[in-house]
Amino acid sequence: MSFLSWRLHQHWLPVDSILQSRNLSLASKCVCCNQVESLQHVFFSNTVAANIWISFAEDFGFSSDPITSIHQAFKSWSLCCTTKGHVRQLIPVIILWVLWEARNKVIHEQRVYSFSSIRIRIENLIYYLGKAELLSYKHWKGDLMVAQRLHISVHKATRKPPTVLKLLKPPSGKLKVNTDGAFKDGLAGLGGMIRNEDGHCIAAIGRSTAGASPLHAELLAAAHILDWCQAQGYNNLIVETDCAIMRKMVINREQNRGADWLAKEALAQSSSFTWYPPIPNKLLRGILHLEAAGLPYIRG
Repeated sequence: MSFLSWRLHQHWLPVDSILQSRNLSLASKCVCCNQVESLQHVFFSNTVAANIWISFAEDFGFSSDPITSIHQAFKSWSLCCTTKGHVRQLIPVIILWVLWEARNKVIHEQRVYSFSSIRIRIENLIYYLGKAELLSYKHWKGDLMVAQRLHISVHKATRKPPTVLKLLKPPSGKLKVNTDGAFKDGLAGLGGMIRNEDGHCIAAIGRSTAGASPLHAELLAAAHILDWCQAQGYNNLIVETDCAIMRKMVINREQNRGADWLAKEALAQSSSFTWYPPIPNKLLRGILHLEAAGLPYIRG
């Protein structure tokens, strides 16, 4: 549809007057009257087209001077828009498309060219866009009555209530291990965070290695961090990961922020590191302090 509008603006549509201007000899007659077929006549000034523009302007509650050009059509409808991407910005495109479609069907399929058939076709296209949920509440803002008349259900989006998440400390005598993996362009970043029963970090691990996929990075992270814990003699472990495939119960990424940050940092720096308290990175220290204090994350 937008391509048709561009061609109309460039005068690149094969109406009779355009063909005649290119030295093609032919008699010209509009599909709905005896006037010469020109772009202005097909889209704006013939009786049916003019009434189509007027009727839809009335539906949306505004009046405009008779439309005589594509520039005027888009300007008239855009000036009354309150929202970017509003349905009013789409109406001129649909009207132009259906008028051109109707003209071609008269010429090539001997269809009837009438106000009612064109009007119904435009309404149906708008209806189908609504049914496909390509037009939402914001696109109809201020024109909900028009949507209702076209039998389009428009509901204002409601925000989901925020979810409160916080770190759960491991039971006495156990360590909590959070692992995470990040993947980009054949490289995997592996992150791991080990905390004691007080929620304090005892080690932060980041590794960079070759990887095949995001899932591969997640699996590598878990395997590497668990190998590291075993080498350190840490055996009583509770392991958390945010990979749904690795666990039936998904741990939200907000509850795994430390390991998530380490995996992304290792991937970004293409480096490997193991940090012990005091953790040198200020951002990671802040994350650890929030989690150790039991303060929740708010996920909107």
